[in-house]
Amino acid sequence: FISSDGAVVHRAVVCAPAFRNGPHPSTANFWVCAWAARRHSLVLPELTGGPCELQPCGPDGALPVAHDPVPVVSTPVEPEASREHKRSRPARSTPSHLEAGPIALSWAAGGLTLLLQHHFTDWTQASADAAYLSQRLQDVGVGPLPQPDLQVALLWAYLYAMSVGVSFAMPGIVPAAQSKADAEGASEPLKVPYRTTKRLMPQHALTAVDLSYIALNSLCLPGLFYHFVTLLRSWGLDFDAPACGIYPEKPLLLLTETLPELAMYLPLYFITYEFVYYWWHRRMHEVPVLYKWVHKHHHQQTYPDRAVIDTLNTGCVESQVGLYSQLALLWAFGKLGLGSLPASLWFFTLAGWMSVLEHDRFERALPFDVFSARDHHMHHAFVKCNYSPYGSLWDRAFGTFKPFQVRPKTGDGPNAGL
Repeated sequence: FISSDGAVVHRAVVCAPAFRNGPHPSTANFWVCAWAARRHSLVLPELTGGPCELQPCGPDGALPVAHDPVPVVSTPVEPEASREHKRSRPARSTPSHLEAGPIALSWAAGGLTLLLQHHFTDWTQASADAAYLSQRLQDVGVGPLPQPDLQVALLWAYLYAMSVGVSFAMPGIVPAAQSKADAEGASEPLKVPYRTTKRLMPQHALTAVDLSYIALNSLCLPGLFYHFVTLLRSWGLDFDAPACGIYPEKPLLLLTETLPELAMYLPLYFITYEFVYYWWHRRMHEVPVLYKWVHKHHHQQTYPDRAVIDTLNTGCVESQVGLYSQLALLWAFGKLGLGSLPASLWFFTLAGWMSVLEHDRFERALPFDVFSARDHHMHHAFVKCNYSPYGSLWDRAFGTFKPFQVRPKTGDGPNAGL
């Protein structure tokens, strides 16, 4: 920078090829001067108290000896105190999904679900079922028959153990894909690789909010399962009948009746439910209000690896809508005359298992892209893809499917050696 009398006030080399190649050096305008002055700790008004010009440098960075002054229009500069205040302002530390509103909504949804479950439960029938369960447990030698007022509590504890407890055991029950056997014939479970070149995808540390969501969602499961049993009872479920009325007594009829029934109704239930959930899930990502208030919490974990924990660590609105939409779908099919006891039982069971297993770190898949844990891991990594809950049919149909990709990585972890 040089003043009007030719004295060098400050020498700076500014790389601005677009300006240098322009028709006139003044194309650089005031903003390059401002940038250079701020970059070199100069207060711009000191340079612009009189006429000031920007002169292009030579190849060696030297200023030319003479040049016609080019007047530059001065612009008010933001006071340094104001700039320091902006720099010192703390960044937003609370993610939007952890603000009071979304948390209160999730807690309210969980509490409302429990209240509605209590309201719509036939407690006379529940007491009879509780007495039946207590008697069966006594018959096999599991403790004395409890008092009637404790039998319903025992029934709910049994349903909790069968839903939450079995879910925790599921990763150990369903085997993961195995690596190729080594020279000694040993193999090990395959882990879903990381999708990033980073050395490690950090695990989200559970907070009090996470634990409250997990607790509320798990407490809602016994009521959900009892309502499922109530629906099946209206279709012919009978605990006193052989095989509870679900399967025929003669083994040959399993091949001639049950298998064709499963082949017809089970795909119907899954394809329909996945279509419904696909659009619900996709809207939760595409509508900002839904993403912030309902779904964003679940995406804190970019690499799901805790199975049940990461499955239940979901906002209660999303969780209960997803679970009760399964029940509503079966109820609707029953009204249409398309209810099937064995197919509905397997649908409800497999849907719960796959929800847990796709949030585990180990590789599991079914043939024909019916299910793959990798697909849901891709969703957690890239977010706006793979919206279907289990398979990839509707993602492929609507152009949102993203196949699993692994970038080369060295070091420890699931990608070691890739």
